[in-house]
Amino acid sequence: MRVLAGRLVAALCWITSSGCSVIVNNTLEGKDPSGDSGTPDGGTDAPVACSRDEECDDGDPCSGVEACTDGLCAAGTPLANATDCTTDEVAEGRCFEGECLERGCGDGFLDEGEECDDGNLIDRDGCDSDCTFTCTSNDDCDDGLLCNGVETCDVTTHVCELGAPVECTPSDDCHTSECDEETGECDEALIDEDGDGFASTALGECGTDCDDSDPLVYPGAPEGCDLRDWDCDGTATRVEMALWYPDCDGDGFAAQGAAPIAICPAPTPTAACLAYVRTPPTAPATTDCNDGNRNMYPGQTEYFTSAHTPAIPAGGTTDDARFGSYDCNGVANYELSSNTNISTTGSCTISILRGGAPRCTGGVGWAGDTAPNCGQTGTYSRCNCSACEDRTGATCPAMGFTPICVGPAELRTDPCYCLRGVGDGCNMTCTYGTRDCPWEYWKSERVVEPARRRGCR
Repeated sequence: MRVLAGRLVAALCWITSSGCSVIVNNTLEGKDPSGDSGTPDGGTDAPVACSRDEECDDGDPCSGVEACTDGLCAAGTPLANATDCTTDEVAEGRCFEGECLERGCGDGFLDEGEECDDGNLIDRDGCDSDCTFTCTSNDDCDDGLLCNGVETCDVTTHVCELGAPVECTPSDDCHTSECDEETGECDEALIDEDGDGFASTALGECGTDCDDSDPLVYPGAPEGCDLRDWDCDGTATRVEMALWYPDCDGDGFAAQGAAPIAICPAPTPTAACLAYVRTPPTAPATTDCNDGNRNMYPGQTEYFTSAHTPAIPAGGTTDDARFGSYDCNGVANYELSSNTNISTTGSCTISILRGGAPRCTGGVGWAGDTAPNCGQTGTYSRCNCSACEDRTGATCPAMGFTPICVGPAELRTDPCYCLRGVGDGCNMTCTYGTRDCPWEYWKSERVVEPARRRGCR
């Protein structure tokens, strides 16, 4: 039996020189696996002509007895589900929805030792290919990621439901907002190409920087030695003596209380002081919290596994004091997930999202009961899913990659619709690597780092 266009109909596979097509109401529906029509005139809805009943037999007793009626093949009446059957390919089977299927997992009947049997060999559809439920609790669906929402298990259908992704909306056109995978929260950042703390006027009314390529030009900036609009007030000016603030570690920021030098042109850097900047250290976003360490400055985004010296405040022993001022905010931001009790042997799987995109799922985090502090080590366990780089596919199996269909799979007409008995099911029938072939070689594996040192900033 087949569900076509919302109706249940008896189906007959008409064997031609080019493959197999399905007869519904005396006409062919769908294309054969090779993509050819399987009909003499190349169409997909042509009647199947015949002169005797034998020409209409599809070889499967479960679909009923096909007959040649008025010169056209007519489908038979399918046998009842669970009727014993045999075919050339199935030695001992049972009828299921008009097809003779081998007894065992995937035949549509619940046998001893099976949690479920939905008559197909598709994983993640509620009943997996080993006839166990896809999920029985929300924990079975958790992919370890925060920004794509909380996955849940429908305990009635045993299907994992995707969570609602975290939606991040910037406050205006001068900011971006993205979900931080480590916190699951939205991080908003100013679109500031030159790092002077102001967004470009090209972004709209929220922008006030008239030259976002020069960090010395911004609203309220001190006038410089050259004739130009330094402070974005619409008037080009210059001064005879400009103020320059020492930036002795060369990270682009002067320390609080640094005394400026009035001179034009800029002072010459020395070994004792590597640079001079025009921006006065009068606000947290422009003030260096340690002008002797070029890794410590406002806006630092890198993580470090060694504490900065000196600690801030002096003598502090907490993570905030020893690591939290790399970006001069005084609070330690932790690298990597904070999840704990993650198995080092847990499985990693590749699931296909509704649109066909692959997603790597599996627990991610630390194996112990607690996550390490900044600069400390622990066993970090994560999943790594990768596609084979050999686009011909020739070397992929030997390297542990397996083929998966990564195209849409919701509708019967979708390229990765793999219902057992339809065409070639979940077997690759197209030429790997060609434009219209939705198959790719992928591999999922667990990566365990037994002495991963946790960075902070």
